[in-house]
Amino acid sequence: MPLCHAANQRLANHLLHEQPHLFTFLYCPGVPATNNFIEAAIRPMVVARKTWGGNRTWNGARTQQILASALRTCWQQGKDAFQQFVTLLRSKEPMLLNLVPASLSP
Repeated sequence: MPLCHAANQRLANHLLHEQPHLFTFLYCPGVPATNNFIEAAIRPMVVARKTWGGNRTWNGARTQQILASALRTCWQQGKDAFQQFVTLLRSKEPMLLNLVPASLSP
């Protein structure tokens, strides 16, 4: 059935295109229905970013973003962030931190 307004038709087309990715939690066990836990995880860094003033440049903001992500990932994986960074900084060759889980999510 055609829709009357172009904006409604665009939305309907977009939802049709994204349909396989909507409601993933219904058919993938272990995928939560909300992202509340993710928002709660990054909340302290959002507060720090807004009140601390540590990133007055785009470069500083990007650096803080990367460090916060690495620190949080280490914490979630039970890894020592300090040791990860020491290893990275002492490496003679460029390297990636070992922060990717051994098995990928479904």
